[in-house]
Amino acid sequence: HWRWPMAVVMSCAALAASLPAWAQTDTPEARRSVAQALVKSIEELSGPERSIQSVSSSIQQGMQQRINGNERLTAAQKERAVQVMSQAATEAVRELVREALPAMFGAMEDLYVERFSLPELQEVQRFYSSAVGRKSMTVMMDDIPRMMQPMMKTMRDRGQQIQQRLEAAVQRLREEG
Repeated sequence: HWRWPMAVVMSCAALAASLPAWAQTDTPEARRSVAQALVKSIEELSGPERSIQSVSSSIQQGMQQRINGNERLTAAQKERAVQVMSQAATEAVRELVREALPAMFGAMEDLYVERFSLPELQEVQRFYSSAVGRKSMTVMMDDIPRMMQPMMKTMRDRGQQIQQRLEAAVQRLREEG
């Protein structure tokens, strides 16, 4: 007697899950569910080791340029300095990335839930699940060092100017009491 109603309930649940996006109710819970799957896809595509390698490569390129510009060092000293500094930077980045990624992915999930509708999230998820979406993420992760070079150069070139501005701001605050 109770089996038939339970079968009806299960069939209705299965049918609801298979409805197209326009037929699904756009609730924070529904968006959270899709956002979690989306962030998991992005995390799998980018991966912590890939992020670590990309950021470390950017840092290494910047250090290599600075060290190679030091005319007081021999070629062997420059090579050793790049090796030691790169290893230290990679270890530091590894620690930072492993610590920061869970919070970053959590914040990404929250942003998706807050700023995207359910159909939009489903479209983004479809994109990252597609061959083009996976390629897009792979290309971006592989080329982070290249994309970061202009920013790193600008920071190096203007670092002293930025520091002076910050020191002037601190001085103004001191004067204001």
